[in-house]
Amino acid sequence: MTTTLRGRLQLALGACLVAFSLLLWFAGNRTLEALARDLVAAQLADSAESLLAALDFGADGVPALRQVAPEYDKPFSGHYFRIEANGHALQSRSLWDENLTLAAPATGRFDLLRVTGPQAQPLGWQNAAGNVLGLYLHGLFEDPSILQALFGAAVPTLDSVFDGLADFVEQHFAPGVLQALVAAP
Repeated sequence: MTTTLRGRLQLALGACLVAFSLLLWFAGNRTLEALARDLVAAQLADSAESLLAALDFGADGVPALRQVAPEYDKPFSGHYFRIEANGHALQSRSLWDENLTLAAPATGRFDLLRVTGPQAQPLGWQNAAGNVLGLYLHGLFEDPSILQALFGAAVPTLDSVFDGLADFVEQHFAPGVLQALVAAP
């Protein structure tokens, strides 16, 4: 152990730097987590409003949707909804033949919880006046608006990155090199 004043000051400075770095990491992590959660909640709210705008009730009180976004028709797309009203349930085709089982929260509350989807994928769900909507978080960082909000600048899309990679490979590799690497025992 160091007994000189200089050594003790260096040790104290090092400890302060480590503590400050940990504090900065913790604060940054919490900030990014809160930002991502707020963005997901805003997207869920927007999707719920779109579904509610398309919701109709027949004379017998059975709920029906005039139109839904295509992601709600693709099986296991990660975009799900289930609307229960007047003893009838309406759910997205994306659930296929599975059920989205959730405990009913108090009416009029806004809750953002983490639950598991029909293929054990993580979902977030929101309740506003008894309507429940699920969103699979896969592809979150492929959305340009989320990337813009997180990083504050326009970022290239995943497609443009892959196109750039393909162009690079085409420019810098002789024809047949990649096929020979794949075919090599």
